Amino acid sequence: MKLTKSVVSVCLMVCLMVLAGTATAQIRPGAVTLSPSIGGYVFEGNQDLKDKPTYGLGLGYNFDEHWATEAVVSQ
Repeated sequence: MKLTKSVVSVCLMVCLMVLAGTATAQIRPGAVTLSPSIGGYVFEGNQDLKDKPTYGLGLGYNFDEHWATEAVVSQ
């Protein structure tokens, strides 16, 4: 139990350190972005639908500071 908490804590800290470098609030013209996503659907139960995870990937391009486009593929 203690080992599991330690491993989870270390993994979380590594993820936060990796993401902190990419957290700049700057729009750079000509920049290409890659946006992974993960989530899920949870239904109430009386709709005859099954709960299901979902994931996707977005690819974007910044034309200038005000205009950009992004294409997203989702499963």
